[in-house]
Amino acid sequence: MAEVNHRSISTVDHMDGLDLEMKVQSFQAEFKQWKYSLPLACQQANWMDLACEVAVMHVYEMDLVNVFASKMRRTTDSLKHSTSLSSTSRIPLEVLFLCLKSAGQLAQTFLYIPTSEYGSLSYVQWTCIIYAISIIYRLTVGIPQLRDWDVRVARTTVDFDYILDALCSRFDSVPRCNHAGLENGDLFSMMGSIFENVKQTYGRLQLLPQDDSADDAGPVHATSFVSSTLKYRHPCPAFQIWRTGRLG
Repeated sequence: MAEVNHRSISTVDHMDGLDLEMKVQSFQAEFKQWKYSLPLACQQANWMDLACEVAVMHVYEMDLVNVFASKMRRTTDSLKHSTSLSSTSRIPLEVLFLCLKSAGQLAQTFLYIPTSEYGSLSYVQWTCIIYAISIIYRLTVGIPQLRDWDVRVARTTVDFDYILDALCSRFDSVPRCNHAGLENGDLFSMMGSIFENVKQTYGRLQLLPQDDSADDAGPVHATSFVSSTLKYRHPCPAFQIWRTGRLG
């Protein structure tokens, strides 16, 4: 099914949001039919729906949001020299809106997972929720290269405040490891602090005009981390752990 879906998506003009959405809906229908053919225990597994939402979000995102800095700079230079910025950006905006909705749905699906199951989630699954939060964050504060994107519409479409509040609340109820555990690379126990800091930074950026929030270069909040994680000089306190692919 995945191979068929890949071939189908590969034939789509990714700037055509309607065509892309129809292909994705076809995949979702096929996935749903296959899911209901499985034993009841598998049908009820939250990770099944999570996997489907991840696939959908990835199709829509297509490196329009989560890109490397060098690629972002090239895109910025290209757009600066374009004589038709509004017309060229209007087409991918439709796809970005679908991407935002799918990321929001993925986050909602993740919230259905009981905290008691967090310890059994894989590295890939944790990567996916962080990926979704990153996408929602960027699309709700603005993207410098896409001035036609309206963060007010994005914030109305996905209640990011609710998602962050729910994540922070859930991780507050998850036992965290001790200080030594953090030093040994337990990213899982840092997730609550990471989401809390994202929440604080997002709250600050919401008060700014879109042009300022999209280009904001101010420091992110990092008051919830222990001193050992702050000694590693990188914008993300978890980067040293994350780059090794270890959750604990």
